[in-house]
Amino acid sequence: MYKVEPATVDDIPGIIACKKDGWLSYVNDEYGITPALIEEKFKNIEGISKRLQQLIEEKRSFIVRENNLVLGVNNPEVEDSGRLRVGALYVRDGYRGKGIGSLLLNNSIKYHKNKSPNKPIFLFVVEYNKGAIRFYERHGFVRTGVKKSDPIIKGSNILIPEIEMRLDV
Repeated sequence: MYKVEPATVDDIPGIIACKKDGWLSYVNDEYGITPALIEEKFKNIEGISKRLQQLIEEKRSFIVRENNLVLGVNNPEVEDSGRLRVGALYVRDGYRGKGIGSLLLNNSIKYHKNKSPNKPIFLFVVEYNKGAIRFYERHGFVRTGVKKSDPIIKGSNILIPEIEMRLDV
């Protein structure tokens, strides 16, 4: 039985590995997103670790683990405008379809409902990640029609296209 727990600084290497594994599912020749580009994205381990440590200190990093292996991670966010976002949610390949994503998503929803009841919760998902889109739709999220494309790596001209989804709670 899996459970969600707050991440600790000792989990940082496992969180990075889980997130990298998640990003590798975004490989897409049409958009120029290659495994090498994703490896490049994860080269700055020090910077990534520092950001994760900040999220852990803010009590905004949650994981599901089995033994010492991080199977999934989520970092709920509140934008400067007060808008609630699911934030990064990754499940390690080979563990998808086992309820881990649902546990993390439900934890994120609960996290936000406890702080800001009755406010909608938003997320962005890679537009060609059809499995993730179906996952969020099964959990009540609907497409808003908003799209964005951000560089996969700061300063890169290779963009990752995303669509926005919304859950009214």
